Formats: sequence, C-alpha cells, structure tokens
Amino acid sequence: MEVPSAQAVPPRGAVLSRLLERLTAAARVASVDVRTARAARAAAQARRDAAGFVAPLALQASIADGPKFNVGSGNVQLDVTRGLFTGARQAAERGRADVELGAAAAELLGRERAIEMEVVRAVARTTGAARIIRRLERSGRLLGESEDALRARFATGDARYLDVLRLRTERLQARSDLASARAEWAGAVARLELLVSAGIDSAQLAAVLDSASGDALAAGWPGVLAARVPPDSLATLFPGVRAAIASEARARAGVVELRAAQQSQVSANAGVQRIGPANGPTSLGAVLGISATLPFTARASNVAAEAAAASAVEAAQAAHASATANARASIRAGRARYQAAIERLESFDAGLLEAAENERETAIAQYRSGALPLLDLLDFERALQRVEVARMRAVIDAADALAILHGLPATAGDLP
Repeated sequence: MEVPSAQAVPPRGAVLSRLLERLTAAARVASVDVRTARAARAAAQARRDAAGFVAPLALQASIADGPKFNVGSGNVQLDVTRGLFTGARQAAERGRADVELGAAAAELLGRERAIEMEVVRAVARTTGAARIIRRLERSGRLLGESEDALRARFATGDARYLDVLRLRTERLQARSDLASARAEWAGAVARLELLVSAGIDSAQLAAVLDSASGDALAAGWPGVLAARVPPDSLATLFPGVRAAIASEARARAGVVELRAAQQSQVSANAGVQRIGPANGPTSLGAVLGISATLPFTARASNVAAEAAAASAVEAAQAAHASATANARASIRAGRARYQAAIERLESFDAGLLEAAENERETAIAQYRSGALPLLDLLDFERALQRVEVARMRAVIDAADALAILHGLPATAGDLP
C-alpha cells in the first residue's frame, strides 16, 4: 500500500481541520521556539539588508618636517582613500548573509511545522483517549448491571457461582483498562495545555476538545491526517538535516569569502599637500596614490587557508550525509508505522461497526430476557469493544507516525 499523498481535506474533516488550525495558531503564539526563530529570521534579514555596501572613505591627515609639531610650517598632507574593485568581496558578504537568512527562514518554517504536528498529535491522543474512556465506561456500566442481575439470579439458584466470578474478573479488567485510559488522557491534556497555554484559556480549550471528541468529527481524522502527509523531500523537515544544510552552506560561503579576500586588494587615494619649509614660502600640490596587496607573496599561507576551507566543506558534506541517512531511517520507520495505522483504520468498515453497535442493544435485551447466556453476551461485548478501541488507537498511531515523518522525535505515551 502506498502512503497517501497530500490532498484536500474532505468536507467531513473541515470542521476538525479548523479546530486544529485554531489550536495551532494558539500554540505558535505560545511557543518560545517559534518566537525565537522569528526573531532570528528578522535579525538575519536586517543583516542581509546591511550587507554588501561599499566601505566608507578614509580620511588621512599628516604633517612632516614641522618643528615642534608646528602645523603652520613644514609639509601638511590631507587625502582621502577608497578601495577599488571591491565587487567580489561585496558579493561574498551578500552571499554569506543570504546563507544566514536562508538558514533562519528554514528553521522558522521547521519550528512552525513542528508545532503544528505537535498539536495534531496531542489532539489525536486527547480526543482518542476521551473516546476510549467513554467506550470503556459503557462496558463498565453494562458489566455492573449484569453483575447485579447475576447476583440476584445466583441467590435464587438460577446462576452458577463460576459465572459470578467470571463477571467480577471482567469488571476488574475493565476498571484497569479505564484507569490506564484516564491516565493517558490526563497526560495528553497536560501536554496540549502546555502547547497552547498562552493563546487560549482552559475553558475554550475544554470546549474545543469536547467538540473534537464527538463521533461526527472523529470520522474526519483520516482525511485530516492524509492532508498533512509531507512531500517526498522529507529529510529537510528534520532539525539535524536543516542544521547540516546550513553548516554546509556556511562552509561553501566561507570558500567564496576566502577567495575574495585572497585577491589583490587595490585602493587609491587623492588629496592636497602644502609644501614649505619653516618660515619660508609655501605651495600647494595634488596628492595621488595607489596601493595593492600582492597575494603571491603569501602563497604558502593562501594554500593552507584554501586547504582548510576545502576540509571544512568536506566535513560539512559528511555531516549532511550522516544527518540525511539518520533522517531517512526515521522516515522509513514513520512510513511503515503510518501505513500500518492507515491499513488498520481502513479495515474497519463503518457500516459493519454501526450494525454491530445496533446488535449490541438487541443482545443486551435478549440477555435480560434470558434468551442469551451471559458468557455469550460478554464475548460479544468484549469483541465489539476491542474493535472500536482498536479503531480509535489506529488514529492515534497514525498521528504519531505522521509526527515522526515531520521530524518530531518518537515519544512514549501510546494508548495501551
């Protein structure tokens, strides 16, 4: 089975999608990571806007042959110096700033996507746990009513003590399952509250979760998850890969900067000079000059610097390849888990489940009338509960796997 590609959310999932978008917006407001990434991107943009300008002119004044530093005598020179042919250095500076801006923008996008998937995963766990709790409570009520009736029948000799023990054991197991589900729900709610605490109050969050936990919206989860399946270029969603890409880009920008710095640096100066001995006639004259560095005179240093820059690029490429390999391993695991969850979810026929749910009421009525044995009712209830809970868990597992595909670490906390 192929992983579904990104697609439009079907109408039945539109309301659920809007609820998730609302919670995601609140989580982005509350997230310190997102705020930090936005500030870093703004700073990188400001640095990019300030990069690549021509260096300011340099003004120089000097005096020579002036006795006792007397500026009224001797030679006084005033000139302005400016660098020439600086285009390569300016381009290298802009290139470095572009690299930093790209890295900051990618990090911001990654943080925003991570927050979105954190919210989706937390909501899926919270609403899934809530629905499982409701289902287990229904079974618990049925078992409680059945035990009361069975004890009454046992008192009159119409039921076996073994059946009473069997029913008590079923109730103990149901209570254990319910306690586990409630613990998972509490943990998921706490995580979600932490994500959206600064953007939405507790009452609003409770209302949103109550709406999202309903059966009508629960049917929209498959479409909502399918719409968030990332594209093929998944590796860039992983923080380690983004950092490696940025490091490689910085290393390459460093090579460009080094080559620009190793070019001959030319500067010219122009000005005026007053020439005259002490207590004698003076004259004014123009000053023109040019200077240039001679890179070939530092050949050994330049070769060593180029080798170091090339080594930095190779190291960054190796780190990039390693991070990508690790990300792809996580992607394969996430894809396999997502495929398995979707296959399980698709295996539950909604029509058959609805028919089985209707038969449940009939089976309970037959048991109360004595037409259906207790053990048969318990077997039917246990099988139906197992299928319904498995369907809810499949949604949670799909959301967990989708979070892994978006670069989030796998976490404990799957429902038992």
